[in-house]
Amino acid sequence: MPSSPTKTFEEEINGLLSNRDVYKIDWGENNLWRIWRRHSIVSYEGDSDTSNSSWRVFSESIEEGDILVAQTKNQGSYLTYGIGIALAGYESLNQRVITTEKTESQLDISTHRIPVNWVPIASNGEIVEALPSENFPNGSVTKYGNERFKAFLNGLEQESYDIGDILQSLEYNLVLGDIDSIINQHFPEEWKSSSSREQQIRAVVTKFLTETNEDTTRERRLTAQKRVANENGIEMNTVQSKCGREIWDTPAEGEGYQKGRVDPALEQIEADFEERIEILRKGSQSTKAQKWVQPANPLKETNEVASLDSLYFPDGLVGNRSLTAQIDDALRSGKHIILTGPPGSGKTEIAQAIADHYVGDEYELATATDDWSTFHTIGGYQPSREQDDALDFKPGVFLQRFLDPAEPAAKNEWLIIDELNRADIDKAFGSLLSALTENTVTLPFENDDGSIVLVGDPSSADDRPLTSRHYYIPDSWRLIATMNTQDKASLYKMSYAFMRRFAFISVPVPDTDTISSELVSNYAETWGCDFDDDAIQNITNLWKAVQPHKEIGPALIKDIMGHIQNQTDSGEIDYAYPVRMYIVPQLEGLPEGRINGMLNTMASDIDGFDRELVAQFVEEYQNVSVEG
Repeated sequence: MPSSPTKTFEEEINGLLSNRDVYKIDWGENNLWRIWRRHSIVSYEGDSDTSNSSWRVFSESIEEGDILVAQTKNQGSYLTYGIGIALAGYESLNQRVITTEKTESQLDISTHRIPVNWVPIASNGEIVEALPSENFPNGSVTKYGNERFKAFLNGLEQESYDIGDILQSLEYNLVLGDIDSIINQHFPEEWKSSSSREQQIRAVVTKFLTETNEDTTRERRLTAQKRVANENGIEMNTVQSKCGREIWDTPAEGEGYQKGRVDPALEQIEADFEERIEILRKGSQSTKAQKWVQPANPLKETNEVASLDSLYFPDGLVGNRSLTAQIDDALRSGKHIILTGPPGSGKTEIAQAIADHYVGDEYELATATDDWSTFHTIGGYQPSREQDDALDFKPGVFLQRFLDPAEPAAKNEWLIIDELNRADIDKAFGSLLSALTENTVTLPFENDDGSIVLVGDPSSADDRPLTSRHYYIPDSWRLIATMNTQDKASLYKMSYAFMRRFAFISVPVPDTDTISSELVSNYAETWGCDFDDDAIQNITNLWKAVQPHKEIGPALIKDIMGHIQNQTDSGEIDYAYPVRMYIVPQLEGLPEGRINGMLNTMASDIDGFDRELVAQFVEEYQNVSVEG
């Protein structure tokens, strides 16, 4: 068993309290301590109503790694049984009942439970009467406060209780609470494929680390296996088989287990265990900080849908339910979003407004290109900045949303991909397609911590270490993409499993019959443009001339209005220039005859329209002759 290095009482306490909170748990009139200790749990016995502050603390505040103090007041005395480490928070357990093989379902306690590793204050496990009344916190479940907890431990030390042993046991319990993640690194994954094997191996490892002190690894392992066998009433060779033959190839005849794989693995586990204990003692980080946890869900922070103040949608254009309400419904149902619509329909502006509404500035906007590959999206090797002739893995635009590997620190930044249709779906997204269908993907890249892993469904993962190589996609993370209507064929390159993670929402634009001077006037007012009736009518006629040939959205009209507004301020309006700048680039692939028809209509219906100026640009831009 590792020994604790000499350090001051204050250093011990500060290291233990680093990044964790302390809570008092009062068992009330019924003495539940022996049940709690025997079954490594704590139960909540009060009213489980959200108006009850003790229930809120128990169900919402206590997290994995927090310290619990089992105390009560009885006939004027302040009594303490033990101190424990919470192995999980109630909310993270999805409110399931915590049981073990020996936890009978008929236990006469509440089913609201949290798993806890307890350490009794007295060596005989009996009650301790200690703590001045003025330091005793009120409430059945309440936050203790670090300074109050220090005062309590000081009081115990003054009464000759061995606080050093108690603190050391708590340190061990903190790391042992995460012992599975250490075993996972050194035992084959089959160690968890059977519940009896999992329980016996975990017990052997725990006893090997904390209850043995023989000279050799073999002797310590045999002692641990014997104790597990005795406690469970099973044969010694059964325990040895669980630890050896069932998960590893049988060692060669005559070698024995000391030359097999179990003992070296136990030595590696002990080295990791001691390293984590040392990190804990230094107070530089806690075991809680080394675990990835689901971030807060921004969709739960507001019940309101986003507003699109800078956009205008005529009544009935988006159906009976507003566009933002449709998007809100899809996001809350767990879907990513693909906004489809003609050029200029405002898809990008809508995507940014949606992201800003839910996550503020915690999002990134990226524009897809036809040369996008997994190097841009997932990541790849680049020359190292710190070492010559070396390569470092650099995460791409997707992975950067989930983790800052330098810390490492988890992130939950939403991503907007503008013009998704430009990218080759298979070439650009690769492994992300699997991750978005809730699979875990080991990428063909490594860093100093090992292979890069993209976890698509962290909630189902037994172990979630926070490292520089683990990228977790939070449940509340969303991808919002935009795609032009005419490029819908790109969707057929996506797998069905990938497509069903998205809601496809159409951003409509007015048709020719809907476009009117009243509609254009409403748009102009929304965008802060000031035009006379003639200018409004000319812009209306321009839009109506384009729409039968090439459907465009109001965002392009907004650009045209901005250009014309500047001309209005200078006293001269020329409609040909904004058509050249904003409309002609959208006409690629349109037959010569239709372009001719559109320009003829503009020349007829728009005051002073210079058809020749636009026709010249069409010939230069598209190599199409459109003489009138």
